[in-house]
Amino acid sequence: MNVATLAEVQEEVATVLCEFLEAAVHQVLHLREVYNPELFDRHRYLNITVRKSRHPDLNEYIHSLVESLKVPLREAKLQKVAILLLDSHGRTVERYVVQLQVDRKGLCHLNAADLDAALRGFLLKLQYVDACLKPLPKGCTFDIVAYCYERDMVPLQMWVEGNPGTGEMDVPRPVVMPIKSASLAAGALQLQLYAES
Repeated sequence: MNVATLAEVQEEVATVLCEFLEAAVHQVLHLREVYNPELFDRHRYLNITVRKSRHPDLNEYIHSLVESLKVPLREAKLQKVAILLLDSHGRTVERYVVQLQVDRKGLCHLNAADLDAALRGFLLKLQYVDACLKPLPKGCTFDIVAYCYERDMVPLQMWVEGNPGTGEMDVPRPVVMPIKSASLAAGALQLQLYAES
């Protein structure tokens, strides 16, 4: 496979993963009722129904944050993304973590249909997590934390550099709930989704 084709595959995978992360953020906000459920409309994504906010400012905020992760995704420098749910005092009460491991050269063997099926499975499993968790306290907000292997991988106008431990749970021993994991193209792309409460 030539370099241009591999670069195209890496770009396409980064685009698809950004779309997935954006859908996952909206799903978590809807399922955990961070905002009024009536704020969310039903949309089709990967041939399943997902929820998406209809508030333009919220949508733009989520989209721009996730889209800014495309370069570290493409360069295999993004380790994980955490969707933090914060109580009214700013303490993290739940985390939804998407952990990634990417072998850039191995992506040339990735089948788009397999990737879509895996991401669809993640979103379907995510829909049922709410049944296993306690209700959130009133007045929760959210934040998104990106963990990169290199410091300069995300635009500083979009992200604030944190200290080690930024975004960790504010309880000594959080309960970890595995949601789904997938290994694609002989391990070239490995994804894991879990929740902490």
